[in-house]
Amino acid sequence: MSGIFRREAKVFPEKPEKPISFMSKHNLMKDSAFAQLLYPVEKRLAELDKEAAAQGIRLTDSNARSIYVRVANIAKGKTPASKSAASANTNPKDAFLERAVSELAKVRDEIAEESRRADGSIELRPLQAGIWLKILGCLKESCEIRTGFDAGSRGYLDFLGGFLEGKM
Repeated sequence: MSGIFRREAKVFPEKPEKPISFMSKHNLMKDSAFAQLLYPVEKRLAELDKEAAAQGIRLTDSNARSIYVRVANIAKGKTPASKSAASANTNPKDAFLERAVSELAKVRDEIAEESRRADGSIELRPLQAGIWLKILGCLKESCEIRTGFDAGSRGYLDFLGGFLEGKM
């Protein structure tokens, strides 16, 4: 038997109804066990959004999508394109976005696969890259759906903050 869980609290059943690797993004969003895997990523992005605001930096939905794409590229083994040190030093938003990508990529380490061995002991393995990419793909799609038409839209980020605070 196997399952997926966060190190702090189990959030995925030991035997999911359908294997994640064969489910479409649309169906994944409806699966309550998979939806729980989205939470730590969304929560961290909302925290980063609040940190940015406290520093006088206004993140947009475009920034959120870019962060998701860049974290996915890291998972695919691509070297992240980073701004030059000079740019990061002169533009606080660029520096913050670099840190946000790094912080969000670390969330993957908080999620592990659980597998029960024949002797009954439990083995923890890092979350498979394919599942991590599906998580990021679902979140990017959610961001695209909730983004407004105006430049600088915060439809997704504002929704996310309210949703996580239980106001939605």
